[in-house]
Order: sequence, then C-alpha cells, then structure tokens
Amino acid sequence: MIAVMEDWGDGDYGRTAELLAPVAERVVEACGVSEGQRVLDVGCGNGNAALAAARRGGRVTAVDPSPRLLAETGRRARRQGAEIELIESAAEAMEVPASSADVVMSVFAVIFSPEPREAVGRMVRARAAGGVVAITSWREEGAMAAAAAILRRAMPAPDGPPPRWDDPDWIAALFAEHGTRAEITEEELPVAATSAGDLLADLEANHPAWRAVRRATSAEEWDPLSADMLLALEAGNRDPDAFLIGSPYLLTLAR
Repeated sequence: MIAVMEDWGDGDYGRTAELLAPVAERVVEACGVSEGQRVLDVGCGNGNAALAAARRGGRVTAVDPSPRLLAETGRRARRQGAEIELIESAAEAMEVPASSADVVMSVFAVIFSPEPREAVGRMVRARAAGGVVAITSWREEGAMAAAAAILRRAMPAPDGPPPRWDDPDWIAALFAEHGTRAEITEEELPVAATSAGDLLADLEANHPAWRAVRRATSAEEWDPLSADMLLALEAGNRDPDAFLIGSPYLLTLAR
C-alpha cells in the first residue's frame, strides 16, 4: 500500500473498516483483552479494535491523526455505551505515559507511519510490564496486494528504502531494536463482494488511498490503472458465482 497518507479521514473509510472488522476482533482475541485491562489502540480509524476491546471490558484509549475518524469512533462508542478516551496524534508523535497500557495494538495503521522505528518505539514504551504490543501488516501477496501495487504506479517513488512490513525478519529486527521479542504468524482476511468491479468501484469512491491517487491523476492516466487493477482482482477470484479473494497479513505479537 501507499507508505504515507495525508488524510485517512477522506472519503468513507467506514466502508473499508467493515471489511477489516474481523481482523480487529482477531487482534483483540489474540491479545487476550479482559475486564479492566488498559488498552491503547494506535491508529484507531473509526474504532473497530477499540470498540472490540471495550466490549471485553477494556479501558480503552484510541489514538488517530484524523479528527474525522476520531469523531466517528466517539459516535460509535456512545451508541454502544462504551467510554473511550480519544487522542488526536500520529503514531510517531503520540505522547502517552510510559508503561500505561497492558495492551498496545495497531490494526493496519502504524504500518503507514513515515517513521516506523519511532512509532514502534513509542508503542513499546507505552506497554506495561507483562503486556503485549500487537500489529497487523499486509503481505505483498494476493489479488488486493496486486491491485495496490498497480495503484502505486501513479505515486512518487519514496525517499530511501521503504519499510518492509511484509517481511517477518524485518519486523522482528525492528522490535529487537527496542529490546522486545516478536512472535509473527501469517493469517488471511477473506474479502467478499458481488463482483470485482463492485469492489474496485467502492475503493475508488471511498478508500482514502484510491481517492488520493485518482484526484492526482488525469482520466488518461487513471483509466488504464483502473483496468489493470480490475484484471488483478479478477485473477484472484475464488468464487465463480460472485467474488471472493484472500488477503494475507502478518499478526505480530511482541511481549
């Protein structure tokens, strides 16, 4: 995916969040969130993981750089009767007390930080003794990853080597720099839709990254990109009667 996004609150991220909700539940389960635990959700988006932790009795603080997404998290929390502290900040700049959370998690969020070492360092610092840091990151495999790679054709080349969030060895080394051992497993998120075309149209209309690239390109540039992305999605379809693909990701637990 795109390494840096200016505004994850652009468009309707709730549409994408619906697809990612099962991963949020998986992370909260893997962390063993229980009644009374202090939980820090870094890059909370519209609140999937934060709310899942609150439903298990966690005392949740949610951090995100987007005021719009934080507001949506707050609205969802009120509708569900949950109390969640909201902090507007990027992961690499967040200022939370050291050892203040039993669970520190980031579901497909901190991986987009322009300063991954600083961001992970702050997450590790916030973790209390005996606690866990959990991060999910996409593998560069599967139809969705292929479509995202096509999208990147229209983006400027990054300065220097990009972070390798799809590489377990790189992730393990990153946590080792902060004195923490990482356990990494590969998992998969099923993504279903009525068709590949419908999924792509939804991404183009609502996903912040797709919207940003589309705004920055002319129709002459965008149309062939869109056509190639559609072919990539269709190539990975597992359901001849509708549309189903698998998106592999890594679940990192650092204790």
